[in-house]
Amino acid sequence: MEKLEPKTKLQDLINFERINLLLEGFNKATGFVTAILDLEGNILSKSGWRQICTEFHRVNPETAKKCTKSDTELAGKLSEGERSHCYNCLNGLVDIAVPIIIEGEHIANLFTGQFFYEKPDIEFFRKQANKYGFDEKAYLLALEKVPIFSESQANRVIDFLQNMTALISETALQNHKQIELNKSLQKGEEKLLEIKSLLSETENIAKIGGWTFDVETMEQTWTDEVYRIHEVDKSFSATVNKGIEFYTPSSRPIIEEVVKKAIEKGESYDVELEIITAKGNKRWVHSIGYPHIKNGKTIKISGSFQDITDRKLGELKLKESENKLRALINNLDAGVVVHAADTSIILNNPRASELLGLSDAQLRGKKAFDPKWKFLDKNNNPLPMDDYPVNQVVKNKKVIKDILIGVVRPETNDIVWLMLNGFPFFNAQGALNEVIISFIDITELKQLNDDLKQSEEKFRNLFEFSPLGKSMTGIDGSLKVNHAFCKMLGYTENELKSMHWKEITHPDDIQKSEEIVQNLIDGKIEKAEYVKRYVHKNGSIIWTDISTFLKRDSTNKPEFFITSVRDITELKKHRDHLEELVKERTADLEAKNKELDNAMKVFVGRELTIRNLQEKIRVLEGK
Repeated sequence: MEKLEPKTKLQDLINFERINLLLEGFNKATGFVTAILDLEGNILSKSGWRQICTEFHRVNPETAKKCTKSDTELAGKLSEGERSHCYNCLNGLVDIAVPIIIEGEHIANLFTGQFFYEKPDIEFFRKQANKYGFDEKAYLLALEKVPIFSESQANRVIDFLQNMTALISETALQNHKQIELNKSLQKGEEKLLEIKSLLSETENIAKIGGWTFDVETMEQTWTDEVYRIHEVDKSFSATVNKGIEFYTPSSRPIIEEVVKKAIEKGESYDVELEIITAKGNKRWVHSIGYPHIKNGKTIKISGSFQDITDRKLGELKLKESENKLRALINNLDAGVVVHAADTSIILNNPRASELLGLSDAQLRGKKAFDPKWKFLDKNNNPLPMDDYPVNQVVKNKKVIKDILIGVVRPETNDIVWLMLNGFPFFNAQGALNEVIISFIDITELKQLNDDLKQSEEKFRNLFEFSPLGKSMTGIDGSLKVNHAFCKMLGYTENELKSMHWKEITHPDDIQKSEEIVQNLIDGKIEKAEYVKRYVHKNGSIIWTDISTFLKRDSTNKPEFFITSVRDITELKKHRDHLEELVKERTADLEAKNKELDNAMKVFVGRELTIRNLQEKIRVLEGK
């Protein structure tokens, strides 16, 4: 992939509007802030930043420099190959960064943080306020709003963010390599499925309200968050019955039933239901209740109450997105197969089933070492099991690209040729989790390539072993010739490679040859046949019959001339000798004819004389 500046690269490859919506939803659901920064510390995206950072640390020039230094130091640590890094920023808060890596290139980081693992040292921040001229009261109030999370909570968030960065990386890669859309879409589906699973795990990370009620009095006690979710002020007198009245008609019977079982049977409950707030707003809530039992009787029930509206709406949108993505995958013209770490097939699309000649049921659970697989290498030889694509990825834990194999389909026993790519996916601990193999059918293309190779081989044999001289002459006049051509002119092949065709052409035939070459290039003629003289290495003249035509590429651009050369030197000598004999015989005949003419003239003269005498005698006899 061409190297770009990180910021430009991300803006080109990532839809930040969608990323911002997702990160804002994550912030609302979990209470963890997020940001995407390039390796130079530029903020590309952020959500839910703490007041202590936005109004104090990143505003004051000196503390802002500390922020930048912390961000770049994190980036430096990640550049050394860490999958994530937790760091106490120079202003006293905890930050965590996860790298965004595209095709092995670390281009940015996804940050979360601005929280504490334990109760902060107030004195430290009071001194910091004085040092940098902050309003101490306002600064400490902002400090109180910074949440405290456990390391286990943070670790679950890190797992989520690692998968989030994997999703971002895959999305960017899909946009950058659209020609590989078939493979990229499958990756996106897997990442979306992972997010859906992780959303369920991260519910408990979010800031939630608590409640309790006395079974005897049925009076409830709510924390501030519960009041906020119900959109009532703290003067509201909460009871169990009043609380149940907030639930929608469809949810009310459910909450009544689980509360009844908690009181009567001591059963805990965990439900997600819909309420209508005091201001008429519909909200989804996650309610968990734990009964406290004394002497076999429930005396109190306490639990948590969380607003999960954003998560619920997000799940609906996610499900819609998953359905669209699944529809795309199922209608791709590329086969997609997902393998578990043990190479067993856990998922495939219809095209994969079609190309491999096996039903979905036959494919599911099938492992790479199944002896029924019949794979071939590009030379039609059985492919060793270690070279099976999924085995290569499992062994080397690296991406493989453009692997050509043949698959013998079991039912029809025919061969389908596939071009494959393989991608490993790792879990949060860095262990191989799944392998995705995608492939397209190139059977027709391979057949065409095989036919082309055979055709080229035939041409090469005809060219090299022809008894006639053969040459391929470049438009620049360079020569590629066969053995017969070399033998004809007495040069080696290497000698002729370094020569121009004019150097071996008789000077009196160069102009004629140039005219023929130009006519072929201009398209005035398609083929030329003529007699041409070459000059042998020893200086003798070689008479030849020439047949030549111009080879053009697919755009009709001239490439080279293909010429057949037949040595007619001996034939020319024989023809010249015959012509000389004909000339001699013709001269002899002309001389004999002349003598005959002269004799005929004498004979005719004598005949006329005799006739005259005979006439005179007859005249005298008559007298």
